[in-house]
Parts: sequence; C-alpha cells; structure tokens
Amino acid sequence: PLRILDYKIVRTIQSNGQEIWFGLLNGLDMVILDSVAIERPLKQEFNTDYFNTFSQYIVESILVDDKNLWLGTKSGLFQVENYESSPVIHQFKSADDPYSLGSNIVFCIKRDRKGRLWLGTYGGGLHQVVFDEDGVVKEFQRYTIKEGLPSNAVYRIEEDNEDHLWLSTDDGISKFSPEKNIFENFNIGDGLSSTNYRKDSSVIAPNGKMVFGGLNGLTLFNPYNITKNPIAPRPKITSLSI
Repeated sequence: PLRILDYKIVRTIQSNGQEIWFGLLNGLDMVILDSVAIERPLKQEFNTDYFNTFSQYIVESILVDDKNLWLGTKSGLFQVENYESSPVIHQFKSADDPYSLGSNIVFCIKRDRKGRLWLGTYGGGLHQVVFDEDGVVKEFQRYTIKEGLPSNAVYRIEEDNEDHLWLSTDDGISKFSPEKNIFENFNIGDGLSSTNYRKDSSVIAPNGKMVFGGLNGLTLFNPYNITKNPIAPRPKITSLSI
C-alpha cells in the first residue's frame, strides 16, 4: 500500500518522472513513486541535506530542469545547481535595481519551447530570466502594467504551440508574444468567467484547449480560435428620462 504523507499544508506539487516534489508552507520535500510504494530517496543516491535550508521558506512553485532545481518562494527565487549530488544554492531577491526581481513572491516558473525561463510574480509582473554565455543568471527582464500587462499579479503561465504565453492574472487573462513583446488582454467582456484567477490552477487539455481556474469557476478556451471584434460597439439610446 502507498504510504500516506503527513503534510499539513502543500503549496504546490511538481512531478519529474518518478520524482514527486512538494512545495510546503515550511520548505521542500520529495518522494520517489513506483507501483508499490512511496519512498524518500536513499541518501547514497540523492543528496537531500539542503532540504533543511528551505524549512524557513514558503515554497510556492517548483521546476526541475536538467541539473537545476528552481524554487519560487515568498522570499525570492532559488536556483539549486547539481541538486542530486553536490548542490550549490543561489538566491535572487528584489532590490533597488531594474534588472533584479520586481517582487520576492514568485508564484510560477515556466520553461518555454525555446528554452527561455519565465517567472510569474505577485506584484512584479512577468519576468524573463536572462543568462550569460556560460549559463549563469545575469539579470531579470521585467514586464509589468507599464509594458501592457493587465495586472502585476501573474498566477500561471501556459504556452501554446505557436510560442505564445498565456498568463492568468488578477485582471483577466493575457496572451503574450515574446518575439514581438506584445500583450493582448482578455476580460469578462470577452467571455471570461472571472477577472481574478488563482495560482496552480491551469492545465492544457489533450485537445489543446486551455483551462484556467478563477474565483467564478473555470475558463476553458481554444487558444487557436480566438478573434476579437475590430469594430468598437456603437452606443444605442434605448430610453431617456428628464
């Protein structure tokens, strides 16, 4: 039988093959899942000493990426290099620098089809992680309301097959074209069930449709079949009172 894990509050879950990662209110954990049991990794196979480092942090998002473990927390972004054997931890935080994180609350992490790394933050908008030629984090490119986002709270990031990013926010859903740096925003007037969405509440269905969870239920749509009316509605007077 599968062993029941005794976590009281789980903030996020990320799978990487048979590795199941848990972001917790008080840190990080991981188990290895097979057909008969849930077990924590053996010490000789996986160095987990650094898990204690994160016991003081609320882990909101996780991405396992080659030899890197990326953790979004309420205290910034962590990169754990060589996380399986000889981990090296880097922390990135908001600072008085336009190329730092715009917010220490990192709600989601997404690696796109072209290898670019994106962050959704609460209060700081969308970020692209910029690396130097050696693969070391160089800076963060911020995209906020100033650049066209409907809100600086980005909860989830999904990608369609045409390399557009779809972002759920506190003010609707936004379609972002990284190649053109253009945002196209959608709200209740476009048919959304809500303008306020939630973290860890999105999925791409097998048929390509996207689903985002918000305060008024689910919003489901086909990202390849959306057209906006180019003609602005004309006002019509239906009654007049003096």
